[in-house]
Amino acid sequence: MAMTPHVLIVAGSDSSGGAGIVRDVETVSAFGLRSSAAVTAVTVQTHARVERIEQMPPELVAEQMRAAFAASSTSSKIPPPPTPPHKGEGDTCVHPSNVTARSTRSGLAIPPNNPPPPCGEGIGVGVSRGQREPSVELHASHIASVKIGMLGTAATIEAVVSVLASSKPVPVLLDPVLASTSGRALLDDDAIDVLKRKLFPLCRLVTPNLHELALLTGRPVSSSEQHVVHQAKLLLETGMQAVLVKGGHSGGNRSVDLLLTADGMQQVFDAPRLIATMRGTGCMLASAVAANLALGETLEASVCKAKRHVFTRLAASLAA
Repeated sequence: MAMTPHVLIVAGSDSSGGAGIVRDVETVSAFGLRSSAAVTAVTVQTHARVERIEQMPPELVAEQMRAAFAASSTSSKIPPPPTPPHKGEGDTCVHPSNVTARSTRSGLAIPPNNPPPPCGEGIGVGVSRGQREPSVELHASHIASVKIGMLGTAATIEAVVSVLASSKPVPVLLDPVLASTSGRALLDDDAIDVLKRKLFPLCRLVTPNLHELALLTGRPVSSSEQHVVHQAKLLLETGMQAVLVKGGHSGGNRSVDLLLTADGMQQVFDAPRLIATMRGTGCMLASAVAANLALGETLEASVCKAKRHVFTRLAASLAA
């Protein structure tokens, strides 16, 4: 019986399909994995604005998560995961100077007319074109990582923390969704302290953009790499293992992302800036990292491959 890695996605819906759980599931599937889901909120939104938000009761969110973890110990008759679209160019990150993808929230940027960076695999990971996994009828789902997006309230954060604290340890990745692209608040002000005190210490990685980093640290938006590093270190003091600061909102001709870990490692991802308009790239990047962690990759390789995935998707959208 094959063990199929799952990524448990804890996030809100997006009726437009541009972000949230829809984008998360799409991204995890691109890496040949399946998703489990716990819906934290139902939103009514277009690509231009969020029109309505209905928060799920915190205990309902917790029950969804518990059910997903419980299902990971049972088997079911389901087909193998679909063959990813294609295999990329190489399996290792040869240099941290990679592309950052830019959107209005995540800050990802890609260089025009450049080939994908030589980092990890492309949109599909693990299976070459024309190949498929052997047909296996019985599969046991296995939650191998957790990706968290929109949480909304302090009570929901508390519920999520309670489940994670009582579950089998797996890598937890948090994309701190504080506001929508159009500027609507998606996390209550009183929830930020709970997020930092209770959820951050459980996280393998947190992925704020520059504006989110400023809000989380109570500092002005960083204008230099030195300030970014300082603010990132402040976040690391909350107990998280690593932070990836997405720098696409900074000025200049370059977009620089910084990965810092609690043990002192710093890695830079640098690329020429090209503003794209695709929504949900922050969700995409975080979910891609979570998928690679579920596949057993190191954190550095997971970030590298995730960024290459976002680059490939953005490049394809610009070429269309």
